Order: sequence, then structure tokens, then C-alpha cells
Amino acid sequence: MKQLVISILLVFIISGCIPYLYEITPNINGRIFDEKDSSIIKYANVSVTNTVKNISSNNLKTQSDDLGYFSIPRTTQWGIWIVPQEPYAPIGYTLEVEANGYKKYQVPLATGIWSYRNDQWENLKIQLKRNP
Repeated sequence: MKQLVISILLVFIISGCIPYLYEITPNINGRIFDEKDSSIIKYANVSVTNTVKNISSNNLKTQSDDLGYFSIPRTTQWGIWIVPQEPYAPIGYTLEVEANGYKKYQVPLATGIWSYRNDQWENLKIQLKRNP
């Protein structure tokens, strides 16, 4: 069995196709506040949406807790890198936060090997603007 796995990997490598695990979205977490008085916003809806396909997955949605904290875990997927292309081109995603009585908050997320620092989307302090 071990020889079969090694043989399959060698075929991929020799053909210029290398399997690898890439990151779809990074670990995203933080806290949500009111922009005007810095009060905590409970139960805000937080999601990550693919801006290219305009889709959102259930595992990329959450709600802030009683203290305004939220967390969306890192998601990965296996792919094949065809040499000599860049291993993973950035895909457009948007972090969206919605809460009753507040304007929708949106910020683009570029994912991919060269697109962001590992800690860029952790410990966010998101301030929502009130609706007029």
C-alpha cells in the first residue's frame, strides 16, 4: 500500500502536477462594537461570502455572542498545483457583519499564499455605524 501511494505521488510530481492543501479562508475572529459609544453589539450576523461566485457557506457564518465576540474557523481544501503556475491565485471573499439598527459592514478578504499575514484577520475590532 505504501509503495502504491509513493508511486501515485511520483506520477503527479513527474507530470508537473503536485497535490497540496491550500487555505480558502483564514481564521477570522474579533469583537463587534457600536462606532459612536463603543458599546458591545450582541448577536450580530457575521459571514464570509465568495465575491466571485456570490455564494456563502453555512460553515462560514456565525453570530456574535453576549460579549460581542465572534469566530469563523480556517477552511482548507486539497488542490493540484500545475507547474510552473502560481500555486494558488487569490480568490475574492468579503467579510460581512450585519446587526439590527446598524449599517452593513463589508471588508474584502484576499486569500492565497501571498495575499495576507497569518494574523491579519484575528482579534478584529469591528465598529458598526448606526442607521439614521
